[in-house]
Amino acid sequence: MPRKRELGPLDQRRRVARCEACAIRKIKVNRNVVCAGGTPCDACNRRGKACKRRSTEPARAVFVFYEEADDAALILSRVSRDMETIFIDQFFAFLSCNQFAPCPESLGATLLPLVRQSSVLSLVAGAIGALHASRHCSSASYSRAESPQFKALQLYSRTIESLKDALMDQKVSGRDDVLWATFLSGIFELMIDHSGDGWANHMLHGTSRLLQAAHPETSVSSPRKIFNQVFRMFEANRAMVYGGETILDSGGWAIVDTNELPHVAKWDALNTISSLMVQISKFNARFYGYVTELISRDNGDPVLESFGAEAAEIQKRLFQLRDTLLQIEMEDTRHETIPTNLALVYCFYMVIALFNTFDYYACWQLAQTPRLHRLELSACVDQIVRRASVILNTAGGPGLLLLIPLGVAGTRSWQDGQKTSVLALLDRVNVQGFVVANRIKHDLHAYWSLKRS
Repeated sequence: MPRKRELGPLDQRRRVARCEACAIRKIKVNRNVVCAGGTPCDACNRRGKACKRRSTEPARAVFVFYEEADDAALILSRVSRDMETIFIDQFFAFLSCNQFAPCPESLGATLLPLVRQSSVLSLVAGAIGALHASRHCSSASYSRAESPQFKALQLYSRTIESLKDALMDQKVSGRDDVLWATFLSGIFELMIDHSGDGWANHMLHGTSRLLQAAHPETSVSSPRKIFNQVFRMFEANRAMVYGGETILDSGGWAIVDTNELPHVAKWDALNTISSLMVQISKFNARFYGYVTELISRDNGDPVLESFGAEAAEIQKRLFQLRDTLLQIEMEDTRHETIPTNLALVYCFYMVIALFNTFDYYACWQLAQTPRLHRLELSACVDQIVRRASVILNTAGGPGLLLLIPLGVAGTRSWQDGQKTSVLALLDRVNVQGFVVANRIKHDLHAYWSLKRS
């Protein structure tokens, strides 16, 4: 009976008796030379090597004990500082996604040195950047580090405290960083507050007060010039929605006169539009103030007739601006998509808003009022929807500036397709990070439900 072969390395059974020397040299030796097992093995005998059996004892477990050192807090602080730098980078990414200024590159280039130099501005920039990162970036963080959303709220809280300290400075009205910080704090509110009231408070009681203390005609710094361009459209929107006095109505803020419309440029058109929005806001305040105290609703009231004639004249100026911009759009094949379309969106929005003022009191048959046929109103809605879609499909399209026009367009959307389009565009603005869009959607649903009933 042949002798049973010793266990070798090629056996699939559990007991393998390859020696240590063969195990160590398994890569270096010739593939034809294998360890047949046994002690001493043939391979070691041929080479004159000492043959030693391999140990069969299992490897011992190694336990590692972790004790938190004193410098753990230092590591956390370094991680926190690095994250704040990342959030500021995300702030500038946010600016590139929202073209609030005529030239977004100049806005970023202008704010970058201010953010580096100013603690209050870097705090609010970090807050916006952290909130932007929490909604648009997927990232893994150190397990003990705060989430970007929590960090955003923390940085914003520090921003408010820092602003309070800065406002105690006697020269605060000349500080561009504080001016930008108050404005950007309002933008942050639109990203977390569904009502939009926090934004309005920052605009009215923060930014406007600082501008009143430093007249715009004496503000010649580059950051403030760009700020004035951005601020005008936002403040005009606030005046249209919330009413009340506005700094844009003061003499130092006189904007391009509408007599210059034939030569108007894209962003000059937005300045003209902001002027018309302030005019409509003031008109509505006077009109509603008179109507609420009116006892008799008989036709022939001379004051009402004067209101109707004034509104008809404003409508005429809006139509002139609309026709001029449409002509520029046809003639200039190199026109910038966002400024031209945004200007036209606001033209059609104001046409509807002005008509809504008098359509609500249709019981009065005045000689002159803003008049629009149902088909003309529907065409205005279609124009707002189409051009808002173009803006949102363009890199840097400022969805935030479309909220109020879309809301007003929704009030005159009779067709289901128009309603669906308006809601879809508001959803896209919400995706950009502005939760206040959900409030407008809620109000529209309530309005449509009331109209159906």
